Amino acid sequence: MSAARLAEFAATLDLRHVPPPLQERLALLTFDLCATALFVARRTPWGRIVTALATEDLRGPAVATVLGTPRRVSPAAAALANGTLAMGFEYEDTHPLGGHPFSIAFPAALAVGQWRHLPASEVLAAAAAGYEVEIRLRRAARMTSPWPDRGFYPVTLFGVFGAAAAAGRAAGLSPAQMVQALGIAGSHAFGTMQAHAEGTMTRRLHGGKAAEVGVLAALLARRGFTGPARILDGEYGLFRTFAGTEPDLQDATADLGQTWAVADAWLKRYPVNGLFQAAIEALQVLQAEQQVAAEGVTRVEATIGRASRLHAERDASNVARAQFSLPVVLALTLRHGAPHPDVLLGERFDTDLVRLAERVTVTFSDPPPADPDARRFGRVEVWRRDGSRCSAEVRYPRGHPRNPMGWKDIRRKYDELLSDLPPDRRRRLAARAVGFSSLGDSATFRLSLPQGGDG
Repeated sequence: MSAARLAEFAATLDLRHVPPPLQERLALLTFDLCATALFVARRTPWGRIVTALATEDLRGPAVATVLGTPRRVSPAAAALANGTLAMGFEYEDTHPLGGHPFSIAFPAALAVGQWRHLPASEVLAAAAAGYEVEIRLRRAARMTSPWPDRGFYPVTLFGVFGAAAAAGRAAGLSPAQMVQALGIAGSHAFGTMQAHAEGTMTRRLHGGKAAEVGVLAALLARRGFTGPARILDGEYGLFRTFAGTEPDLQDATADLGQTWAVADAWLKRYPVNGLFQAAIEALQVLQAEQQVAAEGVTRVEATIGRASRLHAERDASNVARAQFSLPVVLALTLRHGAPHPDVLLGERFDTDLVRLAERVTVTFSDPPPADPDARRFGRVEVWRRDGSRCSAEVRYPRGHPRNPMGWKDIRRKYDELLSDLPPDRRRRLAARAVGFSSLGDSATFRLSLPQGGDG
């Protein structure tokens, strides 16, 4: 049974089992997550709201940190806050199979790990376990199923399992207890696309709620609470209920512990949907090589991998909808060169921008037959007022596993996100985030922004 095999793997994973280059990848993912979380906590209203909720309304035993503050709260409250901050601006990690596995698994692992005073290496092992469980379930689901267009949000449907595995590993669950934790979490799998369609703050909350569900599931299982053992393949399990299909559960456990999903972790260069990254770069190629400029463009045709129909809508009614609309994102790229964070937060989304977005049409396509790994490719064709036409295609945008971002890239991203902080304070926070993996007691880890502590 796949749930039992995955549970055994997650409960017994030791960081020493993870190849050293992937341990380094986990540390880089941690730094990337901290950069985004601090930005969201400092610069967005939803970040401030969820931080206040966790530190003022929920609290509980003061054992786990809320990123961006000096405050400690209960493990569940910390997971809720930090998962929301991590997924709070479309800058979270992703994977070629989709999802944002580290941004859900790490907050769950950190919350429980700090409560138990685990070394950071144990927290990272727990996060790696959660990452692996989520991506393997996605693989088993054969994600050609159009879950988003049916209204389901796969990020949280699968994310609760990754969070439960991560929190359960950090809680020291036995394999038998881990089966229960996965069953409890899966019974509370959730998520619809309506928040994306409207662009509400709930879109930002999804990661935090998934992390919280995972923590609660692990803590309940630790006390002997039971869950359905066949949550994956049962008559009313995850796949039959939400996908209406039979999963390939053998694929979920094939080569477990020998091949690693985190090897294909993808860090975003721009804070918009992951499927848009290649199209942005293709347009930038035309701007640089063909001198394409907004005022001279009459029409743009963009082609990306199969995705939600929401990605083709021209909705700039708020920041969240803009980040989820390829026509708006390409219009921002034409106007500003790239959809940088300050561009998105400072953009007025005025009539001229909307008119520019109306010149963009989007089509969805399978990747080139000879290159199935390029499923997140982007192709852009531009028509100009002078009658000329040009096009460019990018198969592996910056951040893709075949074109990865490294420490220097993430440091630039961090500096951009926190550019309003004094340089010395920014350096001290970066050193703490980068140094997380070496901590003997993860409970000593905190990242306080100026209004909340000494930074």
